[in-house]
Amino acid sequence: EDLQVIYGHYRATQIARAFGCDVLIRGLRHERERAYEEEVIAELRAEEPTLSGLIIPAREPFAHISSTEVRRRALHDPESLSNYVPPFVADALRNRFPSQQRGVSC
Repeated sequence: EDLQVIYGHYRATQIARAFGCDVLIRGLRHERERAYEEEVIAELRAEEPTLSGLIIPAREPFAHISSTEVRRRALHDPESLSNYVPPFVADALRNRFPSQQRGVSC
């Protein structure tokens, strides 16, 4: 079966229902975040009991990357984004934060 990445501005349970997903994958940067991620999965399963949760730990070279760091780079150093995110994400962030917005801290 194929793996599909789906994203949007909806609750994960809404997306799961709409696309017939049965597994929710959560990324884990540090082991100390595991309890939080398990709690998120439990809350989502309370809304949608058919969902299973899968937590995937980041490999060491990527463990330091956070959404805050990616946003900071999008605003202040957009050319470095390709070292942190896939090309389609870097392009989307460059479009979301046009050059006139750069220099503003997030």
